[in-house]
Formats: sequence, structure tokens, C-alpha cells
Amino acid sequence: MEDENIEKMEEILIMVADGKIIPRAVGETWDEVYAGKVYFFVDGHLIVVFNDCDSWDYIDLWFTPDGKEYNYDYFEKTIFPDEVIFEKYGTRIFDLMVSRFITAQKI
Repeated sequence: MEDENIEKMEEILIMVADGKIIPRAVGETWDEVYAGKVYFFVDGHLIVVFNDCDSWDYIDLWFTPDGKEYNYDYFEKTIFPDEVIFEKYGTRIFDLMVSRFITAQKI
């Protein structure tokens, strides 16, 4: 089940994968968090990713520039935006997207 919010998130994640927009770590970088939430600022959006023992697990929270919040419960009822990337575009694009996040520099 996909909705317009997930479609917008998909667009942003594809732009990240393509290198058109660059994520920036807020607080600790990926390498500084072995297990837990890592915060990224992406084109006005705050995206929180769960790092599971140095492996991408899922997008946990997404805050839009207009103040909307999408959380784990919302994604469970619809679909996780990073899952959309994997399912629609395959491993290569998904891995490229993930690599841009995990190598993000601090703001």
C-alpha cells in the first residue's frame, strides 16, 4: 500500500541515491553509532535511520519541512520508504542510497 507521502519520500531517497541531494548527519555520524538511531538532514527533511550493529535496518522517523511526522507505526501500516526503493529499483540503487547516508558528514 503506497500513498502520496511515501511517494514523496521515495522521490527524495532516489535523489539521494542519484547524488542530487546530499544527506548530512545531525549529531553523531553512522560510524559513531554502533546500534541505535542516526539522524540525517536531507533537503529540509529530518530522517532517522535505525543502525542495527552497523547495518542499515529501517527508516524509523521522517519529519517534513512543514512539521509533519511519520513514524515506525505509520510505516508499518503503509510501507517503509527504504523498502520501496529496494522493491522498485533493486539492490544496486538501494545500496547506493544507503552508502550516501552512512558516509554522510556532520552538519
